[in-house]
Parts: sequence; C-alpha cells; structure tokens
Amino acid sequence: MNTAQDLIYYLLSSTGGGAQDGEHAAIRQAVVHGVREVLQARDWLWHLKQSSFTSGPFNTNTYQLSYLSPDRSFCAVDTLDGLKVGDVLECPNIFDRPPRILALNPSFGFRSDDSLVTTSPSIALDRPPVYRSTTATNATRELIAATVYPYYLLPMDVRSIDSLVSDETGVSLTYVSPQEYQRLEATQTGTAEPFFYTVMRSPVFPDHYEIRFVYTPPDNETYLYTYRYTPPPIKHMGYERRCRQGTISYFASGLGEQLHRVAYAYGSGTNFPPQCQNAVLRVGTADEFPEPVGSLTPFQYEFRLLGKVGTNEVLALEVPGSIEPILGSPSSPVNLKYSIADEIDCSPQMWTAMLSAVEMWYARIAGKDAKDVVSLFNRDLRLAMETDRITSVATTSPSVTRTPRSMGWHSTVLPDVG
Repeated sequence: MNTAQDLIYYLLSSTGGGAQDGEHAAIRQAVVHGVREVLQARDWLWHLKQSSFTSGPFNTNTYQLSYLSPDRSFCAVDTLDGLKVGDVLECPNIFDRPPRILALNPSFGFRSDDSLVTTSPSIALDRPPVYRSTTATNATRELIAATVYPYYLLPMDVRSIDSLVSDETGVSLTYVSPQEYQRLEATQTGTAEPFFYTVMRSPVFPDHYEIRFVYTPPDNETYLYTYRYTPPPIKHMGYERRCRQGTISYFASGLGEQLHRVAYAYGSGTNFPPQCQNAVLRVGTADEFPEPVGSLTPFQYEFRLLGKVGTNEVLALEVPGSIEPILGSPSSPVNLKYSIADEIDCSPQMWTAMLSAVEMWYARIAGKDAKDVVSLFNRDLRLAMETDRITSVATTSPSVTRTPRSMGWHSTVLPDVG
C-alpha cells in the first residue's frame, strides 16, 4: 500500500535533514497539495464505482434509533417496516452527515454497561454517530427520532456521475440541465416518458448532490449508475506524535462485521487518532520505528485500519492472508513500535505522477526554481493518463454481439400477418 509516509520519505531523501524533518511544514504542505493535484487532474478509472437507488413511494414513517455510539456504525431500531438498503436517514444533530443504510438485521443483541442484553431489529449504517456518548450507558439507549429523506441523495464523495440506467428494459431516461429541469417542472406533472432528471446540490444537506425527476417515476423501480468519487484529503502522515506514540501488541479475533479476518491492536502508552479508518498501520520492531521501503528500518507488516474500537486504545485491523498464521500464536508480536499514515488512493500507474507532484509543490513552496520539475511532472502525469486503463485495445472496439435488446430497446412480439 502507498501512504503519505512514503511521499514524506521521498522528499526527505532529496532535502536531507535531521530527526524532525517529518514535521517540516513545507514538506507536509507539499504532500497535501501534490496528492490533491493528481487526484483532481481527471476522472481516473481507479476511482470508478457503481451504485443504485430505488424509487418511491416516499417513506413518511418516523423511526426510533437507540444504542447509538461513536465506536460502532450500527444501532437498534424499533421496526424495519418501510426501510430498505440504500435509504438515507434524516437525523439532525446526531450524525455529521446523513447516514445511508447498508444492511437490515431482523435481530441483534446489544449489551450495555449494566450487562442488560436487548434483542431488537438493527440497521448497519455507512458512518457512526459523532454527537453521542462514547460508552453504552443509559444515555445511549435513549430513543432518537429519524426519518427517511424523501429524495435520491448521491454518495457524499461523488465527483461525476454517468447516465442513469433503469432495471426495466426500454425505459427512456434523459438528463437535462438544472435550468431545463426548472422549466419542465413548472409545466409538467404526473407520470410519463421519457423520464427527465437532473443532478443538483441538496438544499437540506449541502455536502450532497441529489437526483430529481420531472415526472414521478414508478414505485419500486431500481436505477443504477456509475460514478467517480473524490478520495478524502490527506491528514495523517506517519510522523505526528499520536501516530507513533507508545507501543502495540496484536492478535487475531475471527470474522468481523464485513466478513473478513480482523485483528485487534492493543496500545500501551498510545494516543491513537480518533479518525483513522482506512488509514494504514505499519509495524516495526521493539527498538525501531517502521519506515518506508528503501530506508534502513523498513516496516515488517502493514495493515489497513477498520477503525478505532471504543474509548480504549484498541484498533481493528484488516488482516491479509500472508500474516494470519502468526497472529494468535505464542509468537504473536508484542510491544512493537508503529506508525499510522493515510493511504494514497491511487493506482500503480499514478504513483510516479504523485512523486513528481509533491516534488513540484515543494519547489513552489520553498521558493526554488520549479521549471524543470514542472516539466517532469507534466511528463509523468501524461504517462499516468495514457496508462489509466485496464482493458486492452481489442476489448474497447465496438462489439459485434450487441443487439437492440442489449442496447435497451424492446419490441413486443406480434402475430404473423396472414
């Protein structure tokens, strides 16, 4: 995995310096802006995702959420009636952004501080609450009212979206600009085809875009789309005090919520960052901090972090198969030095452009001549764009197997003319 620590180390290898160069403001700013420069240069294939939503009827029910806690992304709900995967909940002052339902569970047990076990329906959300108690006390069992947001919100990190596709063959969907949408909405009502839609910023949730239809689409119809997302900005670079303070020990603990192997790293004298999900934990030895490949003390293992567990100094780690045999064994590593850094969400073809970008931004910030490095960055970025593909030339040409039905057209079979 490529991390911000690798970019810091790359700059340090050319600038030289002492023990505190990892805290150098110019180097850190060069990493922040260099990564942003490359990630926003184009709609990278690496950042392509797919999603869907289901049309109405709009849910007007009010649901009671309980057992909300920042250390978990699921909670109890009084009923599952009317809820479906993909719904967005409107729950003010509890979440930093409206949560989206990822899974529905008919029953789940919640244990509180007084050892009471409650079994009730539950929902898995795409984010934990941020404005609740950090422990499962009476306060977290207080019922919180939530409703389903009655519009079709797009994912928060969406950068650009492709055309909608209906799961019903033959349905015609036409994109219009927000200005055209307003004119059509003022004069058109009911249900008809084609279904005109547009993408606009949500007035209720300013961080989100939403899809709006001119005509009312049929109920329970699924619409699919592909989109490019914007990776989050870089925050942790592996040299901050709380990203390498103290030592850790870890061992395996079976399957986690997402059905992959999970290990738990227990800290001693640590102060882990509160928001470290999807960052990378690198493990060194009892005497040496882990550094990137190419250093004199390269890391032994690296793990993707699933998040911080509760208020204790415990981290949940996604365990790769290559390291699983040593976890939970008598030789399981203990009291090791570590570092935590954000992962650079880029493909292997983009990595060289990342190196040139941070070098270019360091020259700009430090007031050095940037002419040569800008030319080098343009060359590396061009190569990254040219290799931003996974299919061969043979598979990108028009296919001879395309048919009218596969392209979305449908004709009813009629009797022969006698």
